[in-house]
Amino acid sequence: YDGTPDHEERHWLEARGWLVREFRVTWETAVALIARGVPFTLVTNWVRNAHLQAVIGCDERLQTFIIRDPTHRTHFECLAEEHLKQQAPFGPRGMILIPPDKAGLIDGVTLPDAQLYDAWYRLRRALHGHERDEAGRQERELQGIDAEHRLVWWAKRELAWYDGNPFRAHEATLALRKRYPDEINLQLDELGELRQLGHKHQHDERLRQFVVKRGADPMFWRALADELRNDARERGRALRYARRLVRTRPVDCMNLLTLANLLWDTGRFAE
Repeated sequence: YDGTPDHEERHWLEARGWLVREFRVTWETAVALIARGVPFTLVTNWVRNAHLQAVIGCDERLQTFIIRDPTHRTHFECLAEEHLKQQAPFGPRGMILIPPDKAGLIDGVTLPDAQLYDAWYRLRRALHGHERDEAGRQERELQGIDAEHRLVWWAKRELAWYDGNPFRAHEATLALRKRYPDEINLQLDELGELRQLGHKHQHDERLRQFVVKRGADPMFWRALADELRNDARERGRALRYARRLVRTRPVDCMNLLTLANLLWDTGRFAE
């Protein structure tokens, strides 16, 4: 189970009569909405993971969001400026959902990128229904609004993946990487696309660059361990990375699988 796609959330709500607006969250918009008694959802993206939360308040003196998370018994706070900066490659995406008779609550509130999110939503729904021509029209609409916006490149990638065109997908990923060079998800996407395109030398070189970088994410250790596994001469080194993975994230099933595969390859079946 890979979670609920964003377009399914919105479609489910609109089909049941709710008024839904998506937008890029900013401090000013958050304060304006909370002042009117309108909480909103906030998507937080991490490495190969995303989580839906609710912003239920703002502390204007401390400059924090007050957040309700379904995995916590009580609310918590996060520094707004740092959170918005960290989540910039993904918006972050916010969503208002209110009954239609409460529409007046958001009158006059500026919702950044709302028009772009509407076209992005229509593109995603079109691909969900295998309406490729309509999806293409929505991509062109996105470009007409702002040809350099990040959602345009996300849309190009979405269409390329649907079409099975790794060359176009890689082009869009590189454009996003140029804008967000430190975003780990995009770095991992670049590696996957290089492998798919058969550019092994480039893939291996980029992987080494990411692994040796100070503070490298353990996802790169796993990728390197899986890569080294293919060379019997490197299995000792691969095992060291795999054990390091399990020490760092012991309940990650893919880390356990990586270690188990390497142990199996070396004949240590019982372990």
